[in-house]
Amino acid sequence: MYPLSIDHLLWRMRHVHRHSRVVDIAGPHDRRTDRSFPEIATRAENLSAGLCSAVGIGAGDVVGVLAFNTGAHLEALFAIPRLGAAVNSLNVRLSADALTEQALSPKPAAVLVDTEMIDHSALGDNATTLLKQIRENAFRLSVSATATGRRSPIPT
Repeated sequence: MYPLSIDHLLWRMRHVHRHSRVVDIAGPHDRRTDRSFPEIATRAENLSAGLCSAVGIGAGDVVGVLAFNTGAHLEALFAIPRLGAAVNSLNVRLSADALTEQALSPKPAAVLVDTEMIDHSALGDNATTLLKQIRENAFRLSVSATATGRRSPIPT
């Protein structure tokens, strides 16, 4: 019997379920992304390594994630706890004030943001308000262009 750990789940994605796939359709042009479980596992491990080496994320840290339910979000959900850190999945459908309160308590070591949140016509204002609050509070911020293919206009 193996302990249930993120590394073991990633191993199973590579070896037991290697033919399974993650498909998401995101962005303003309904861009389709199709990745195998082994690809997701590798990308999650790479994100985990980057968060550790470049940002210093480790055990006990909290990392906020502001993203729709995409493959990239799934990768973050594996990568962050792999380091012993906690995921704070942010709900952009809250008011700007409630979203900011959710993001800043507990105090995050970093926040990962998908630019699709900023570009979204109905939700973008709340996301932009949150990003300004994060910047003002000097938290590390990583803005990813997973769905739109472009960088955020918000300075990080």
